[in-house]
Amino acid sequence: MHVHLREPGQEHKETIASGCSAAVAGGWTSVCPMPNTNPVNDNAAITRYMIEQSERAGLANVFPIGAITKSSDGSELAAVDLRLRGSARAATLASGTMVAPMHGRVTEACVEAGATVAAGALLVVIEAMKMEHQIRAPHAGTIAALHVRAGDQVAVRQPLVEVRA
Repeated sequence: MHVHLREPGQEHKETIASGCSAAVAGGWTSVCPMPNTNPVNDNAAITRYMIEQSERAGLANVFPIGAITKSSDGSELAAVDLRLRGSARAATLASGTMVAPMHGRVTEACVEAGATVAAGALLVVIEAMKMEHQIRAPHAGTIAALHVRAGDQVAVRQPLVEVRA
């Protein structure tokens, strides 16, 4: 859902935690905040900050939208970290178990237990919010356990796959 969270910079109007609380109260599990913050979300550090604040709140998933140009002024393209695009955020627990970033349905389990995978390898595909979300390996390793299969419904933070280095 397209939202205008005011953090960073205008916390007196709304914080990421209060915006996520309102989203959850309205039945939304995920939000996509626009980059009109102060400073503008035009770099990876601000994007990471927004994601970290949402994880601390532990309410809705936050998928920040980055500005196309620096400071949103249209004069110079912003640096885009392509590693932040094209994959859903999946939390990795200390055990190496990756958990679902949101409620959805597994459309594809791309690995089997015992398989060796490279960093960035496609592990699981989840359909949620009418979009496909690819869960990729955070590092090279071996699949210690696959907890889902195609067709399974998953809840937020449900274990998906365990990758051991």
